[in-house]
Amino acid sequence: MKDIDALVEFSVELADLSRSIIRSHSILDVNYEIKDDGSPVTPVDREIEKSLRDRIDARYPYHGILGEEFPSRDTTAERVWVIDPIDGTKQYATGIPVYGTLIGLAEEGQFVLGVMDFPATGDPWIGGRDYPTCWNSRPVTTAQCIDLCGATVAPGDPNRGSAEENFGSSKLADAGSFRVYGPAATVSPWLHLASWILR
Repeated sequence: MKDIDALVEFSVELADLSRSIIRSHSILDVNYEIKDDGSPVTPVDREIEKSLRDRIDARYPYHGILGEEFPSRDTTAERVWVIDPIDGTKQYATGIPVYGTLIGLAEEGQFVLGVMDFPATGDPWIGGRDYPTCWNSRPVTTAQCIDLCGATVAPGDPNRGSAEENFGSSKLADAGSFRVYGPAATVSPWLHLASWILR
């Protein structure tokens, strides 16, 4: 993509905006409600998503937006921003500081750029099809282990998938040298970002 640098800069701007909103609220005093799908949402989720949407609309009014808290817009556009304002809302709502903001950009249905920002730890991750994966502005690579038995495996929540998926996830996790579990914001997004980059 010839405009990758501008898109990366804008993505970082969005992540910075989200982080500033999250940090402006006390994690010890979070109100939440349960949505129709049974998942929690906080006023901060909605504030972040609205602010990010407004910023995207101002800069790229012809891009689509697919968010979690408000109706989607122009999802058939050539480029569509995908926003999860707080991935790990359960953790955020209960004062556990393992959550993050996920921002992705799809072009013609394929993800080309992804940002994960973890406000509690100050750890931003970014990567894309034409941009190296970076953590805190430092390039990162995959582990150089040759065998699965030397790998760290992060299968996510072992009880969320189908019985077949959970069985496969369990076998995969057992094969690695380290198995780590955690909230979606601290495990799944890293795997999703990797999958975006490898497409």
